Amino acid sequence: MECDSSKRNLIIAIGQIMNEINTVTYRKDYKPSPFLIKSVHLKFQLLPKSTKVTAKILFSPQKTNHDLKLDGLDLELKRVSINGSPLKLESLKFSPDGLTVPKERIPPNDFCWEAETNISPGTNTSLDGLYLSSGTYCTQCEAEGFRKITYFLDRPDIMTIYTVRIEGAEPVLLSNGNLINIGEGFAEWHDPWPKPSYLFALVAGNLISFNDQFKTKSGRVVDLKIYVKSKDIDKCSYAMDALKRSMKWDEDVYQREYDLDLFMIVAIDDFNMGAMENKGLNIFNSNYILADSITATDKDYDNIERIIAHEYFHNWTGNRITCRDWFQLCLKEGLTVFRDQQFSASMRGFPVKRIEDVLTLQGDQFREDDGPLAHPVRPNQYLEINNFYTATVYEKGAELVRMLKLVVGNTCYNEALQQYFTTFDGQACTVEDWLEIFEKTADIDLKQFSLWYSQKGRPIVEVTSSYEKGVFTMEFSQVLKLNDKQNSKPMLIPVIIGLLDQSGNEIRGSETFFISQRKQTITFDGLTSKPIASTLRDFSAPVTLIETISNDELHVLGGHDKNLFNRWNALRKLSLEAIEKSIFDGVRTSNRLLSSIEKILYSDAFSYAYKAMIVTPPNAQNVAIYLSARRKNINPLRIYEAINSFNNLLSKKCARVIAEFFNSYKPQLNFEPTSEQAGLRAFKLNLMNLFCYYDDGIAVVKNLYKTATNMTDEIGYLTLLVKHNKVEDEIDHFYDKWETNNNVIDKWFATQAVHTNPKKSLDVVANLTKHFAFEIKNPNRFRSVIGAFAANNLPGFHQEDGKGYDLVTDWLIELDAINPQTTARVCTSFDNWKIFDEGRQRKIKQNLLRLSSIPNISKNTYEIVDLILSK
Repeated sequence: MECDSSKRNLIIAIGQIMNEINTVTYRKDYKPSPFLIKSVHLKFQLLPKSTKVTAKILFSPQKTNHDLKLDGLDLELKRVSINGSPLKLESLKFSPDGLTVPKERIPPNDFCWEAETNISPGTNTSLDGLYLSSGTYCTQCEAEGFRKITYFLDRPDIMTIYTVRIEGAEPVLLSNGNLINIGEGFAEWHDPWPKPSYLFALVAGNLISFNDQFKTKSGRVVDLKIYVKSKDIDKCSYAMDALKRSMKWDEDVYQREYDLDLFMIVAIDDFNMGAMENKGLNIFNSNYILADSITATDKDYDNIERIIAHEYFHNWTGNRITCRDWFQLCLKEGLTVFRDQQFSASMRGFPVKRIEDVLTLQGDQFREDDGPLAHPVRPNQYLEINNFYTATVYEKGAELVRMLKLVVGNTCYNEALQQYFTTFDGQACTVEDWLEIFEKTADIDLKQFSLWYSQKGRPIVEVTSSYEKGVFTMEFSQVLKLNDKQNSKPMLIPVIIGLLDQSGNEIRGSETFFISQRKQTITFDGLTSKPIASTLRDFSAPVTLIETISNDELHVLGGHDKNLFNRWNALRKLSLEAIEKSIFDGVRTSNRLLSSIEKILYSDAFSYAYKAMIVTPPNAQNVAIYLSARRKNINPLRIYEAINSFNNLLSKKCARVIAEFFNSYKPQLNFEPTSEQAGLRAFKLNLMNLFCYYDDGIAVVKNLYKTATNMTDEIGYLTLLVKHNKVEDEIDHFYDKWETNNNVIDKWFATQAVHTNPKKSLDVVANLTKHFAFEIKNPNRFRSVIGAFAANNLPGFHQEDGKGYDLVTDWLIELDAINPQTTARVCTSFDNWKIFDEGRQRKIKQNLLRLSSIPNISKNTYEIVDLILSK
């Protein structure tokens, strides 16, 4: 077969492709680029199968005698020139991941590179770079998607100013920054703030905007626009309100004011992530924008508020100040997650928010720490950077910021953040830059604290206590789990402690101590009797705490601790222990524990949201993580049965609470997405779950499902019927009612995939994949079925015959060639395989080997599967 010279260098043997692309990147190998970029002018001529991209890039050599290596992937290069002089394509060296301009052709001073490439958005199913989503052009450039648009120095430490012209037939043509020119079939945008390529954005489609304005503290008026399809324009008001509240909160708490004349959000149906903080043009998964009382649950509203805040807060912690390289990802994500947690706590109340955050941390990040995918908050190496958008980087990264605030104190924290913004504005930074600011501001040495960023694993903190002659002594020891004890160093661990007497009265308020040695003692004197320690209040450090505390003392904490997190946590510890004893010893849950839970449900001293947390037992995934540190050969079905038994006993104990609540309950006439109403609805549904253990309860739920007036109740009641194996025509009724609403139908899919009885779940999920509304190319839909089943249906996925593993693996093999990012993320559901019995381990390993044998396997999936198999 003949080919022209422009394509000859692009034909590379598969073996060479794998060798060059599957190269591990190491943090130690970082070097500044020998070239900077002063400005970029991009022109897009949009067509689905052949979009022409013309890039004019002003390069500035920082060192002479260097080749220019540019990143590029899936590009058809048509022409290149330097300072207006054409270059023959044969003079360039092509590789699978880019091209190199020989140093002999590089001018010694600033020069203009112009390149024309063709790309195919319509066939780009990976959903990074430029792609089409239901007829709308959209970009996703973090982490390395810009190289699918044009040849570039696609790395976060290359920050420059972008001017963009978009030509197309679409009525709305958007990019970053401010609109500087618009006419028939074109729009031009200019962003005056330097940014890395991963923050570039383009959207073009038949969209309309929901508009508002925000007046900053300095008096500037910012136009706010949320772009959606016309049918969704009535579902944008809450997202807009959340945006305005986020902007005000960031001004009030962090003194950060928005810096452009325009802030835009676009809702997209096909999106690999939750949202993306592109400068001035945030792109969101439509699930996290669109909401009204009829179609969105309280959880949806919570997510919209949280994610909008997160992406907006990135304007300073991520955009104006970005990360030097992708190993510093925690610098922007950990800090921004902490900021969005602070914001949500201020909107919805700290105790419940803190419980939710810790449940996420323990459910996702602790599992990472305990398995083959464990890595430091700042990794040292990666094969595919998209695999490191993890709970360790995000959630544990946020915990590090929370601890740092405890270490330096509130005043120094606030001063350090202002100094950080001033010092590093417009720069790409490292963790060292971040910590140095705090060291100078607080006059403190943070060398030991920095180990939290570099040492993988989780400290196991053991506490023993004694009391003698008015002195209470607590002896702490720490060891780093999943790390070589000889090589690891002790961490600096903030531990908040309060003391209660045996009657539950607080005799010492919260005080923060710092455990810095492998063994360390803390004493309290002047006491008249042995106290009960309320340790690690508000979960002041991401550790596993093992303490010599009796069940009697836990009951005192669960019944009286003023720290509401530790009060909840004491009852949770007792619940986990009760479930464990039920599984392994056949011991019935104690009436005392059930009474302790019942007492809080009766009390008027707590919010409904807090009571909803108290009455919710640990789920199967939580129990599996708890047992994995204590037991071997875990049986998922026994966990499922034990939780059901616990709920059954709790329902009998709380029969009077349930009856009195529903006898006095008055339905809310007007739905409001407030924390108060949401808490009441959550409490009601949790009580109704207990009521379903009675035949009368099922009949009541069926009637309530028919009369539900909001989505929280409607999908909540449907979930209870599925969960308790009492669903009949409600499944078809729900689908027929909501079939035109993709976000609601995702809930319909997920409810069945997660909550169906284990004996039926495999058949149900298999049938869901045959449903005409199931679409493998849409990440939301795939996650709502296969992803939800693998991650959240422990007994169904881990069936003894291994058919759950077979089903999920079959779909992952098909998806890998379409969307490697989503494939790799769902593959992580296999990461805890070694906690189960030998039979399940053998079947999981067989499926992991099937995945590793995929022809032309993506490096995303290869890396995850290889890590899981190798450890």
